Amino acid sequence: MSQPPSSSETTTEGGSEADVGRLLRRYLAKETQPGFGKHLFAKLQDPFARNAHGGFKLSALWAGLVSLAGFALLVFLYFNLAKI
Repeated sequence: MSQPPSSSETTTEGGSEADVGRLLRRYLAKETQPGFGKHLFAKLQDPFARNAHGGFKLSALWAGLVSLAGFALLVFLYFNLAKI
């Protein structure tokens, strides 16, 4: 019977601890983390479709929610600021 590898020999998928530590430090480095703009851009785009040129396409869900919120704001402003 073979013995299971110790934690100092290998970790997941055969990488050594030093390799995993190096990859983890690189992943957690400040320059590799997405900023607020990139994160927002990823959340607003349609995950299943791209435009004709392969670029950003706004998700239909977000477009509908923004339209509904805009309409609700207009109705609110009309009834609160208009002289009836």
